[in-house]
Amino acid sequence: MQRKLINLIGTQFGKLIVIDRVFDKPKQTRWLCKCDCGNETIVYSRNLRGGFTKSCGCYNHSEEWKVEHKKGLEKFGVRLGKNHPKWNGGKDKIICVECGKEFLDYKTNNRILCSKKCAGKYQGRQRLGENSHFWKNGKPKCVDCAKTLTGYGSVRCMKCAGIFKRINQFLEDKRECNRYKIWRKDVYQRDNWKCRIGDKNCSGRIIAHHILGWASYPELRYEVNNGITLCLAHHPLKRAEEKRLSPFFMDLVSVSKV
Repeated sequence: MQRKLINLIGTQFGKLIVIDRVFDKPKQTRWLCKCDCGNETIVYSRNLRGGFTKSCGCYNHSEEWKVEHKKGLEKFGVRLGKNHPKWNGGKDKIICVECGKEFLDYKTNNRILCSKKCAGKYQGRQRLGENSHFWKNGKPKCVDCAKTLTGYGSVRCMKCAGIFKRINQFLEDKRECNRYKIWRKDVYQRDNWKCRIGDKNCSGRIIAHHILGWASYPELRYEVNNGITLCLAHHPLKRAEEKRLSPFFMDLVSVSKV
């Protein structure tokens, strides 16, 4: 059996006066009400008749509501503020260490920042420099001139890197470095400054020859046992001839070691 609709138009509930019915929800009766403050609001019928809604919301922010709320708490023995057993002096004024703004909070919370924005800036700054987990004693210095470098992965500055490349790479490829000169002198001294073959066909100046090629075996470039003294007549002029004579030259060097 369908219930009979109770007409509430013109009836006052607290600060609300019912003006008209709202038909947007057929199964739920709602009413358009006007508050004493001038605002209009839509309220369910059960909330009006049950006394749950008495204003548009302005009553909840009024001084009258605060007084009644306080009386209700005192009636049930609820103690607030200084009367509370855990009262610890209330909120104190704290200065934000990031922006210098003053805000209120309890000292027991140990807050030093006023907002999440300041917290992000503060934490980001704390992870810079020595506090960063990527810290590697700052930017490196040039190993040659001790100048501070801009990149963390660099070893030399651009000027020293160019000098190092010319001296240690270009000269070694051209056999003009001091290590090559010392190696050649050691080979000559071991072979008594003479061609190791030493037959009647010897002619021309002597040369310190690499048994295993300079380009193919860079790790053996300055090994004395990888060198042999030859004259121009016995020095191989072709790569294929060098590879063919390599075992023969190795045998000559091994005999000299014994």
